[in-house]
Amino acid sequence: MYDGAIGVKTGYTEAAGRCLVSAAERDNMTFIAVTLNDSDDWNTHMQMLDDAFASHYPKKALEKGQVIKNVTVDNKTYSFYAAEDFYIPMSKAEKIEINAEINVENDLKTPINKDEKVGYVALKYKGKEIGRVDVLSSDNIYGVSTIRMKNSFLECWKNIWSFFLL
Repeated sequence: MYDGAIGVKTGYTEAAGRCLVSAAERDNMTFIAVTLNDSDDWNTHMQMLDDAFASHYPKKALEKGQVIKNVTVDNKTYSFYAAEDFYIPMSKAEKIEINAEINVENDLKTPINKDEKVGYVALKYKGKEIGRVDVLSSDNIYGVSTIRMKNSFLECWKNIWSFFLL
């Protein structure tokens, strides 16, 4: 068995011949290998996955608990934070730009419970979404019936920030 294997599927069609799809996960990275009409597909997949793991490393793009935004309600500041870590497999020879788009409702209804989802961060590479991380409230928020985001606050929430991963 392959170290880190999480799934495999064989198949056959007249046009493609023998087909194999396999996936493996290690160090917060998942790679998928696909071959068509390969007589030595099992060994080819092990080599493809070995090469992928050898030439990439996991780069943490978001950290669990990382504050995404602070909001003030009735003169008290509350934090909204990332619910989980998000890793990106990085080529050892590559520098890429990842965009993080914060999405939160315009009107948040209270009460908001501690650890309640208030939105999400969409991580994008070249304009395509590559993952999402929920945004949670760090505390219970009471005191008003609706938290109406001001225009400047909304611009921050809808804003996209970019960061380069090395």
